[in-house]
Amino acid sequence: MKSVQTKILTLILSCILLSAGLFGGAGYYNARTVVESDSAQIMNLICAQKAQEMNAPLRNIEQSVNILYHYIDGQIDLERLESNESYAYRFLEKMEEVSLNTAQNTEGSIAIYFRLNPEITAPLAGVFLVKDEKSGEYFEHEITPLEKYDPEDMEHVGWYYQPIMNQKATWLESYYNANLKKKMISYVIPIFKGRETIGVVGMDIDLSLLKKTINSVAVYDSGYAFLVSPKGDIVYHRDYPNGMMQEKFENSLEDIKYILSKPQPGERLYEYNWNGQPRKMVLRKLINDMKIGVTVPSEKIDEPKNKLISQVALSLIVIMLIAILLTIHLSRMVVRPLKQLTEAAGKISEGDLSVSIECRTKDEVGVLAESFRRTVKHLKQYIDYINHLAYTDALTNAQNKTAYADRTNRLDLDIKEGGAAFAVVVLDLNNLKKMNDTYGHEYGDMLIVDAAAIIQKSFGRLSVYRIGGDEFSVILTGDDYDNYRKLLQKFHEEVDRFNADNKKYQEKLQIACGVAVYAEGTDKNFGDVFRRGDKEMYENKIMLKQKAKEAGQIG
Repeated sequence: MKSVQTKILTLILSCILLSAGLFGGAGYYNARTVVESDSAQIMNLICAQKAQEMNAPLRNIEQSVNILYHYIDGQIDLERLESNESYAYRFLEKMEEVSLNTAQNTEGSIAIYFRLNPEITAPLAGVFLVKDEKSGEYFEHEITPLEKYDPEDMEHVGWYYQPIMNQKATWLESYYNANLKKKMISYVIPIFKGRETIGVVGMDIDLSLLKKTINSVAVYDSGYAFLVSPKGDIVYHRDYPNGMMQEKFENSLEDIKYILSKPQPGERLYEYNWNGQPRKMVLRKLINDMKIGVTVPSEKIDEPKNKLISQVALSLIVIMLIAILLTIHLSRMVVRPLKQLTEAAGKISEGDLSVSIECRTKDEVGVLAESFRRTVKHLKQYIDYINHLAYTDALTNAQNKTAYADRTNRLDLDIKEGGAAFAVVVLDLNNLKKMNDTYGHEYGDMLIVDAAAIIQKSFGRLSVYRIGGDEFSVILTGDDYDNYRKLLQKFHEEVDRFNADNKKYQEKLQIACGVAVYAEGTDKNFGDVFRRGDKEMYENKIMLKQKAKEAGQIG
């Protein structure tokens, strides 16, 4: 008959063995699950982080091109563009200035362009600015003649025809640009007015910028990243720096062709064979529909798992031996080793690095959040600047006081630096107060609108500023400055023509006019020139009133 001690010892030993088997199995299962889950999390987090880094310049490009598109869409006058070469020239000049400012404030851009449809304008009408790799400055590049190339010639004119065919904003897949002799990706928006194609506006980003991020990935010593096109072709891989089409994949990669082509790859861990080596990978989609993949040999992922399982197994064996020895000598302490086994198994089953990873991820996300905040801040400042330049007077469609202040400040800078050449025409509508008091303010507004139309027709809209209720200023530079006398003559003829045909107003429209030309060495700033023009305008105003009075007395 077995003694109670033997029975207790047998029971305790049986429990120890059973517990060791159960907890060892649970520890093995949990260790395997935790390590595999942990590996998937690590790879997904690295992949997501690098996707964010690559999305940053892509998102900058999108936002900047969208701003340019809305600016063009809001400012361009299709009818004048088709019929008025001078308007088209001035508009392209303005777009070159705006495009340069946009490019300089857009990280990652290597080229910016605005190309008009050659069917409605001159064949080479457009803006094409390219960034110099050494100096970092943008310079004007030769405009690509569209008529020389087939619309399907992706290397030369794909950037123009493909977005127009898509009729929407388009991210072009990675391609070799024969015009710039670089491999790049482009974001282009087609511009339409009704059914009329106006042209396109877009930016290019050097593919090497994305390659740099790809090459910076290091995971599990031998892990690396690669870049995939929306169709599933390899764009960049450390073994295939020039990429590889799916048609050239080896047979062992047949299973991942579908995975690489999936629009939404998800966050799961994919298993495949590469050159006979089992590997695992994760994918993340970029905002231009390309994908970044992170891949690691399966043995590298399994290495910490196997090491942990070996440690667990060794710990269990040691704990079992100690427990057996203690049970033999101290049966009363049977509970203690069981508790120790429970605690050990519990610690193993709760082994998770996600907290630290989350902390690290949280810090990295915080850095990215701060980077985006700065980017938004810069873009907002730039949008405000564009709106500031583009803002016009609501009543007359002339440029407003804000635009006037900006223009005069720049002229003051030109005067200070030397080489300024301009003329100022100061105009004032006579008898407006009398008209308002007699016929009402709506009548007065009609006078202001007609006067503004005559002034803009004579001098050009972009040169005309409404600086007061019935006061206008015209700043003439370049060819307009050289021909300011002819423009003044045209203005007087337009006023006379309006009065001859006038059937709306009881009295003739009178616009007092004074002109002053900048005199180098005499005029210290724009205000000096303006005051002389303003004085001449008031003298002209008095003269016009006197003539009108005399004409009334004669009549």
